[in-house]
Amino acid sequence: MKKYLILSVILTFFCMAQALRAQDTLIYEQFTENRNNWPESDNNRFSRTVIKGVYLLQNKMDAGAIESIINTDIVQEADFHILAKIRKKSGPENRAFGIIWGSDRANRFSFVISGEGKYAADALSNGKWTDYIPWTPSEAIITKKEFNTLEILKRGDSLYLSVNSKQLAVIPADPFFGQYIGFTLSRQSVMEVDELLIRYMPEPKIPVIAVKTFVTGDSSTFVGLNQKEDHLKKIADERYNTPSRKLAVYEAYLIMHPKSAEAYYNRAQVFLEETDTLKAIRDLNLSVEADSTFSQSYKMRAKLYTAVGERRKALSDYQRYLKLKPRDLGANYEAGVLNFDALSYGEALFYINTVLDADTSHINAYLLRGKIFEIINKPADAMRDYEAVLKLDPANAEAKKRIENLVRRPEREEFKENEKK
Repeated sequence: MKKYLILSVILTFFCMAQALRAQDTLIYEQFTENRNNWPESDNNRFSRTVIKGVYLLQNKMDAGAIESIINTDIVQEADFHILAKIRKKSGPENRAFGIIWGSDRANRFSFVISGEGKYAADALSNGKWTDYIPWTPSEAIITKKEFNTLEILKRGDSLYLSVNSKQLAVIPADPFFGQYIGFTLSRQSVMEVDELLIRYMPEPKIPVIAVKTFVTGDSSTFVGLNQKEDHLKKIADERYNTPSRKLAVYEAYLIMHPKSAEAYYNRAQVFLEETDTLKAIRDLNLSVEADSTFSQSYKMRAKLYTAVGERRKALSDYQRYLKLKPRDLGANYEAGVLNFDALSYGEALFYINTVLDADTSHINAYLLRGKIFEIINKPADAMRDYEAVLKLDPANAEAKKRIENLVRRPEREEFKENEKK
């Protein structure tokens, strides 16, 4: 009885798994028959045939690759999963073979591997190749003539590329050229496809266990975005020139490098392109948590705090920044302004003096120091600062007005004394 119960449970779970797969599956192909109308032909350049549970491709040419694709109904805006179990049966080890997607026959994206244990991802558009990932070695690839499982998982604006369940890289999910999906094979090689699965991803978009595996994986294998941050920013700015696509690049990079202060700082700038100040501040918080010496994040956060009226926090960030970059005159001036607004005139003088010691042409610094001198009852010092402004800018209305007020100040003081009597 117990044996039958166990068997019943196993069958129940099997049926549930099959039902879940069928619910979101576009294509599940085991090549026992050609029900999806894969191209079949044999000539002096190549052969393609469904036979004995595999799709067999042979490239007979001395140059160039062959492709075999079918049209699908895949919706590129949705999250999806493409899985192909493939092997190169014969041919030189450095020849590429793999998956094609988003094709319109003339243009396409591809994710390929080689018998040398390398992988690459690229796009062909109007005859021009773009490398997302150049040829990169990975121990995840089985180099013997055995089957490798290639996977492409779309989540939001990113594509996650895996081989044999090992996440290798992340690339932006660029718009499709068309809806054709299939396979590519380099010259003088034979390839077998044992299985193909194309399905939509249900909620949640990516299982928690997969995220944990990805985050804690060996970052040395994520060569696609395993770049210096400044080079990554150049890629994001030049190749992916919209905020949403730049954010996809940084999201992918930060999954692999969660302690990259510069990447958080760069992503904050992208959030500002979308005028999302709160998300920018959040990323700057993460940046300084990752590296408390990353000065640029303090400075940018100080500016944002000033803009949203958090002046005390802004001043604190300028102070932290100036401990790291004491000669930044702009930051010294802003710290002086914030101290002045907080009625901390001694602190304000310290920062403004720093500015004027280095730059005797800073009109706003002279004006601010003049105001401080007036408040702390040093009218002669204030007069000298306003006169310095007029030497630099003879038409400066504020300096003229303040000098006029200082000249009349004794008269006002005498009037007040007489009123008291």
